[in-house]
This record gives sequence, structure tokens and C-alpha cells, in this order.
Amino acid sequence: TRPSRLDYGSLMTKLVVGRSPTLGIRGVIAAEAIRKDEIFEISPVVVLPSRECAAIDQTTITNYCYVWEDDLALAFGLGSLFNHSYDANAEFDRDFENLTIYFVAVKDIQPGEEVLINYNGAADDATPVDWLESQYSAPG
Repeated sequence: TRPSRLDYGSLMTKLVVGRSPTLGIRGVIAAEAIRKDEIFEISPVVVLPSRECAAIDQTTITNYCYVWEDDLALAFGLGSLFNHSYDANAEFDRDFENLTIYFVAVKDIQPGEEVLINYNGAADDATPVDWLESQYSAPG
């Protein structure tokens, strides 16, 4: 359930941007313990209309966008910096009315642990993320 109002200041100490211990790239790391079911990030978004998607797909920005109904959305805050895992420790929930994405822990996350989401949405969804697989797979 979404809170009616949250103190954004209390969320800001939970996360830091650092080096992913598993991927070796930039990622979001827990600075404090995050409990299962805790909302730890709320990211406002800007909606990128579908008529602009072809142009956006030609840029790096497309790698940081979320599907937003028939459009795309770019999350501000740390929302576009979470890395992907098929065994994620967090999920995201799009709030279309308030143009916001909520991030919630699906298991306890310890300080120093990378916060990972599944780009499919559900933390345990094993559906291949085609663009991601092709971008990071070794040439055959």
C-alpha cells in the first residue's frame, strides 16, 4: 500500500550510488538496513510520449526508461540507476496518477548490499529482458 505522504528526507539516507559488487558498474547500494516490504525510494518521473519513442530508442536514455502505459518514463532520483537481477531484492510499483515510481524491498537488504530490481517488474520474473541480454552477452 502506498503512503498518503512520506518524508522524503528520511529516505535519502537509505541509499548511496556506488560500484556494483557483482557487475562492476555503477549501482545503488544500501547505506542502511532496509526491511522487507519497506518503501525505500520514491522517484518522480517525466513521461516521454510514444510519438517520441523511436527517437529515444536511438539514445542511451532508452536504457534508463520504464514502460509507462503506452509511453516511456524517465525516473528521477535514484529510480533509473537500479541494476537488474532475475533474483531481485526489490520491486517497483508505478503510480500513474501521481507520476511516481515506488521502490519496495521484497526481502531484507543489508547495509553494503546492492539493491536490485527485475526490469520485468516482479522480482522473480524469469522472462528474458531481450535488450539487456543482447547488450551484455558475450559475442558468440
